[in-house]
Amino acid sequence: MNVYLDALLFSLLFGLVGWIYSFVKTNVNIVDSMWSLFFIINIACFAQTNSISDNQWMIYVLLVIWAVRLSAYLCIRNANKPEDSRYQDIRRNYSPHFPLKSLFIIFIFQAVLALIISYPLYYIFNPIDEQGWSFLMPLSYLMIAIGILYETIADYQLYKFKKTNASGEVCNSGLWRYSRHPNYFGELLITWGIFVNAIQFGHIFIIISPLLMTYFLFKFSGAGLMEETIINRKPKYKKYIQSTNSILPWLPKES
Repeated sequence: MNVYLDALLFSLLFGLVGWIYSFVKTNVNIVDSMWSLFFIINIACFAQTNSISDNQWMIYVLLVIWAVRLSAYLCIRNANKPEDSRYQDIRRNYSPHFPLKSLFIIFIFQAVLALIISYPLYYIFNPIDEQGWSFLMPLSYLMIAIGILYETIADYQLYKFKKTNASGEVCNSGLWRYSRHPNYFGELLITWGIFVNAIQFGHIFIIISPLLMTYFLFKFSGAGLMEETIINRKPKYKKYIQSTNSILPWLPKES
């Protein structure tokens, strides 16, 4: 488990760098761009003691594509923008001394959470038993690749919508017609795809990773927290909630 401790150390150092940047800018948006990169740090630490198999290379390449694309997109989206309303609410709730508190409740929290969710990746790169080819491998690659593509399309559609529509309008076309957070559905496919790959190398307890990610996206830091602020800014969003699934895509309900 020394590699797990290495991953924790480097993730905390990366979080500290992000916190210093946020302290200078008085804006913690940078943590959104850091989220996916925590997983690349973890993989680099997990893989340091072994030669890399074909399966491990596939997982590594897919997750690097996901992480770099998502981080770059969020950097571009948040550039020169005010602090996200989610973080403004947290800033108010944890004042005074929020800049110091944010190191723990935002940056260290996300570093540790990413490490917990990376639990299946530890077993992919440090398997209990060496396994030959399994049908679970291509299935997991397909799930992860579809998740990356789905999330990318959703992000692009929302980006185009925001450029051509007023700020109070609700994006309900394309993938956003079938769920209110299609990008999160892509994230779920990626997380569960990693689990499908890892289950043959580890033990059943690694299911805590996709279950935790699912809970956070549905109830805590994802859709639940975000929509509390969206309704206040976009009156039409309440009707959108009534007609459209949160994350899992499905046909919209009749008005």
